[in-house]
Amino acid sequence: PDRQTVTQVARVGEGPAGVAAARGDLWIAGAPRNRVVRIDGESGQVGQKVLVGQSPIAVTAGYGSVWVASTGPQTVSRIQPRSGRVIETIDIGATPAALSAGAGGVWVAEPDARRVARINARSGAVDISVSVGAGPRSVSVANRAVWVANALDATVSRIDVGHGAVLATTPVGGVPTALSADGDGVWVAVRDKHALLR
Repeated sequence: PDRQTVTQVARVGEGPAGVAAARGDLWIAGAPRNRVVRIDGESGQVGQKVLVGQSPIAVTAGYGSVWVASTGPQTVSRIQPRSGRVIETIDIGATPAALSAGAGGVWVAEPDARRVARINARSGAVDISVSVGAGPRSVSVANRAVWVANALDATVSRIDVGHGAVLATTPVGGVPTALSADGDGVWVAVRDKHALLR
């Protein structure tokens, strides 16, 4: 439509914390607690409620699966989207805040540990762990780079996947709350500047 209007509303319960698209459907984390909700992409109706770890905070899709990070047990649940069955639960050893799929696996931002870890999509094991800035709250993967928003020191880190190390850390002049990367770079939402930076 020419006019920017809301065309559909799906009732998912209290506290939705994240959303991802997989196989034409939407998956919502944190609504209700300890579950992810699948929304049918055609009807907009709730199709499934899948029990995961306590307090799911983030969700992403990739490598034929839906991945859900839960803060309570410090785990990431891997869900087969067609059946809605949890096929694997991975202990990551720290409280997660965000997920992004790509570059060989699923990347998990872990604020308290000041690191980002990769869950290998084939083995299901954590095979890379990289120290970043203080309070990583958002992560985005594009090509062979992983970008991380460090909320507590107002920086963005760029991780080279091949070396498993931070290549650069850039001050952004305020608290980065979210970011999204593509092949040309990264967009960063900065709360204190009321701005979007690239």
